[in-house]
Amino acid sequence: MIGTEPARRDGWRVIHTAADAPLERRVWAAEPLPDLYEPCAITFSKGGMPLPDERTVAYARLPLDEAQRDDYNELLAQLAPAEDAAPREQLMGHPALLQGTPPELMCELASRGESPWWVPRPGDADAEDIAAAAAEWGLLLQLTSNPAPGFGWGDGGHFYFYGRRAAMEAGDFSGVWVVFEN
Repeated sequence: MIGTEPARRDGWRVIHTAADAPLERRVWAAEPLPDLYEPCAITFSKGGMPLPDERTVAYARLPLDEAQRDDYNELLAQLAPAEDAAPREQLMGHPALLQGTPPELMCELASRGESPWWVPRPGDADAEDIAAAAAEWGLLLQLTSNPAPGFGWGDGGHFYFYGRRAAMEAGDFSGVWVVFEN
């Protein structure tokens, strides 16, 4: 399931159903069987980061001068969860990133069939085009490794599910990519 590598595109899927549609549990029958998690509940609560921080593509595209950016960064510091508050599952907003590569940039590159690990440098011919397209991606879901309810993996980390905002608002989740950080 891991990855924004174009060759692994079929490793996950987001299934959107109408609010009043009954859910149906399906048994995986294909070979080889993947590692499966036991069903468990996750809880969403208020919190998370509602605004982009300096590790996101959206932050770099904010039309702020230096003084406004300083004020914005001060606001982010005040909104940030307490240091001892562990990141949790989150719907929408902006992720609690663990690494420095913007997930929306990785998703845009992967959706173009390019390596998500190649990051265009400012001044590259298509850097601005890629950055503008990456800014159209948004977080759908952040899942956090938590062994307590049986939803832990490896040495921990986050799965981030990203999609193009306009498509997700229209109910189309077919273009969602998954980014993993630990």
